[in-house]
Amino acid sequence: MSTDTGAKMSTSKKVQWIISIVVPVILWVIPTNDVYTRELRWFCVWTCWMLLVVAFDLMTSFIPAFLMPVMYYITGVAPAAVCFSGWTSTIVFVIVGAFVLAEALTDCGLLKRIATWVIIRTGGTINGSIWGCFVVGIIISLITFSNGYVVMAAFTYGVIRSLDVELRSKESAVLIMASAAGVLSSRFFVYAPSVILMLQGGAGAVVPGYEIVWYRFLLHNLPTALYLIIFVFLLTKIYKTNKNDAVNCKEHFIKQYEDMGPVSTAEKKAAFLLLMLLALLVSAPFTGLGTDIGFLIIPMLMFFPGLKVADESCIKRVDMGMIFFIVACVGIGSVGGTLGVGEIISNLISPMLEGKSPTVALLSLLIFGTIANFALTPTAMLTALSGPIAAIAKNIGLNIDAAMYALAHSTDLIFLPYEFIPYLIFFSFGAISMGDFIKISSLRVGLFFVFYVVVLIPFWYLVGVL
Repeated sequence: MSTDTGAKMSTSKKVQWIISIVVPVILWVIPTNDVYTRELRWFCVWTCWMLLVVAFDLMTSFIPAFLMPVMYYITGVAPAAVCFSGWTSTIVFVIVGAFVLAEALTDCGLLKRIATWVIIRTGGTINGSIWGCFVVGIIISLITFSNGYVVMAAFTYGVIRSLDVELRSKESAVLIMASAAGVLSSRFFVYAPSVILMLQGGAGAVVPGYEIVWYRFLLHNLPTALYLIIFVFLLTKIYKTNKNDAVNCKEHFIKQYEDMGPVSTAEKKAAFLLLMLLALLVSAPFTGLGTDIGFLIIPMLMFFPGLKVADESCIKRVDMGMIFFIVACVGIGSVGGTLGVGEIISNLISPMLEGKSPTVALLSLLIFGTIANFALTPTAMLTALSGPIAAIAKNIGLNIDAAMYALAHSTDLIFLPYEFIPYLIFFSFGAISMGDFIKISSLRVGLFFVFYVVVLIPFWYLVGVL
């Protein structure tokens, strides 16, 4: 059996490698013209190759992400300063800081303490734990600024084992997907630098001075919290998880919490630094300091004498492959902007949306983003498509904020784990089958489209976005 599985995996990888080579070759053999220039052709070839290799997980993301800007430079796509411009972007340092912050909070035990406390308060039953994992996910998303998904995936797996739930059962599937919804989908109403700064950077190239203010982002997208609550409620009803409420592991979690002992000095320091970070974020509109300042300073303070929360092993655990991938994706936007990719896409799509109502235009952009998910990672979409979509919105008279929100929301509308690495991490714990993942994801996507038209767009009219 294992030999057959290995052979199938090997064949699958071969097919994926062939696709990753053939598609870029097809792009290369297309004749150039005034629009599809030599530089644009090479840009499409190397960008497509990198994204396919990462999407299929054919090798560590570090290698294609490292090579893509190098190949841009070698094949003359753009000057070196543009090809490697991802490293000059503030967002890279902000995201590194956020990653370090999440690792330090994990090491000092603060995240685990909060998560266990919430599970105890939700009863310790399967249904209670589903809601508990969902709430814990949102809390961890809030205090790590949407970078705590690895911690949450591991914690949820521990909850599943503690409840003695069979892996890949309906209860296990609902637990893992409710948890993922809490920690991942909440990034569309909590402050997530990886979302807001990328949108702001891409759109700012088209609309100089464009800025997404964190509290407006929260206000405009807060109704998505209701959508997530409805989604989790439907999961518990469709999969009838409440029938297992006789299973109660509350005592297990109480003992786990007691074993942690009193709140440690490191946890208190971490909580204090988190409050400082939140204070910097909240006061930014009044002080004039950028919202990124806290992420550039506070995580590093966690290693200073007197404030030491964790040791330097946290820094070593930061995924450099992911950092290089983010840098490469930021570079896609910069190089694409130099080549006029945004203008080309805008010229193609704008006429189709000209004269359409904001609802039709936004729904079209949401569908466009959902389809793009199959070929692009969310990071690549936010950096490479934010400029073109901002240009489209500008051309057809659509509010830029609404267009950016549509793009952001579309990155969460996935059907398969490979489309977004954090979901792949949740899936890799083996708690859910591929069939259940697709079914639950399809339910989530369908529900969001209905919610988007019935609730979110009318709400945007109400608060003046549209």
